[in-house]
Amino acid sequence: MKAIILAGGTGTRLWPISRRTNPKQVEAIIGDRTLLQATYARLRRGLASSDIVVAVSAEQQEAVRRQLPELPRRNLVVEPCRRDTAAAIGFALSHVAQDDPDGIFVTVNSDAYVRDEEEYHRVIAAAGQAVAMRPDHTVLVGLRPSYPETGYGYIRTGPEGMRSGDGGRDPVHAVDRFVDRTWSRLRVISRTAPICGIRP
Repeated sequence: MKAIILAGGTGTRLWPISRRTNPKQVEAIIGDRTLLQATYARLRRGLASSDIVVAVSAEQQEAVRRQLPELPRRNLVVEPCRRDTAAAIGFALSHVAQDDPDGIFVTVNSDAYVRDEEEYHRVIAAAGQAVAMRPDHTVLVGLRPSYPETGYGYIRTGPEGMRSGDGGRDPVHAVDRFVDRTWSRLRVISRTAPICGIRP
């Protein structure tokens, strides 16, 4: 499995701590390591450095190089211009596909806080197993929210379609729809796309 760390965001919600050339992912907000360094170290527990790609904007590439000296230079994918998440993933995937066009990959945000790293790796492995069983599908890992937050999208799960992980421990559901609240309007992103979700 390959991992793509999305590290090109500007982190505007944490302004002025997070700035255009020094966004939140390259700041030490929790502990001594930056959020990006913590994300990279977390992935290194299960992946080789050669299997980790970091997608960044041109403004952030030097900061990322300083913070991740172990990352192979060719695995730092610099976006020619900022075009948001989907474009960043697609651009990084064009790099990954050169080496392994049929490989399984996971995208992770560079600014997430993860308390249980063992469970994190277990769920990623289970998601990879589900993709291997259904290679024409995408697996979306979701968490049950502890409070309502309109700044994030919500996954409405459909029926269980299969099981994955250790001994079939993890139910994998079809996604009925993914709802995102953007620009103060409720927007349905997908109703019938072939997406499965593992709910830890």
